[in-house]
Amino acid sequence: MGVTSHLDTPRFRTLVDAALSGDLETARKVNNELIPVVRAAMTRVPGAVAAKTILNWQGRLPNNTVRLPHVAPTQAEIEQIRADLSNSVLADTLNQ
Repeated sequence: MGVTSHLDTPRFRTLVDAALSGDLETARKVNNELIPVVRAAMTRVPGAVAAKTILNWQGRLPNNTVRLPHVAPTQAEIEQIRADLSNSVLADTLNQ
């Protein structure tokens, strides 16, 4: 588990439980649902930066402030992250 599991902990829990119990059909289904989330969190900016931004959009953090050497995402990066999430399982959890 990594930083992405903070974005949808119940779904990641389902993935792990399904895999450990040998229910590979469910594990694959949940994994596929999470691919856009992982892409948004891990490919545009450092994972902690994306995760804090997404958690802020979900209303789970008051801001997306990060410590150096990290910096806040640019507007272009924010648009890429939003595009990744637009049809994801998290789409309806984003406030901003």
